[in-house]
Amino acid sequence: MSLLGTSSSSDKQTGKHLLSSLQHSFIELVLERRALEFGSFQLKSGRSSHFFFNLGKLIEGQDFNQLGRWYAQRLVDSGLNFDTVFGPAYKGIPLATATVMSLATAFQRNVFRHIHRERGFAHRRTRRDNDQVGVLQTARFLI
Repeated sequence: MSLLGTSSSSDKQTGKHLLSSLQHSFIELVLERRALEFGSFQLKSGRSSHFFFNLGKLIEGQDFNQLGRWYAQRLVDSGLNFDTVFGPAYKGIPLATATVMSLATAFQRNVFRHIHRERGFAHRRTRRDNDQVGVLQTARFLI
């Protein structure tokens, strides 16, 4: 789900879409931190893009606090039915963590965070990992 989503309102006379305050503050932060850049970029997939979002430039605690709050707000507003937020390695892990923390603290919605770490950790299965298998088989994931 994109944080920007669809516009929340529109000016019928001009046809312009207006951003919500949530969307506007998100854009302000990523531009201020230079996490969103415009230009010509070659992506790892080989495809080209006119913009690049670098989550690695959001490095302060307050950045992740805001980012988690924005994602949590969008999820609550969406009405999606889920009980687990999945954070893929590597940058998806802190994003999922910030989101579930905000869901719990700001919206009293306690959901699981499930992460995927790259190879090299498979040999470190624990009893806790085995206990979670049953939970994960019935979970409604948000990726």
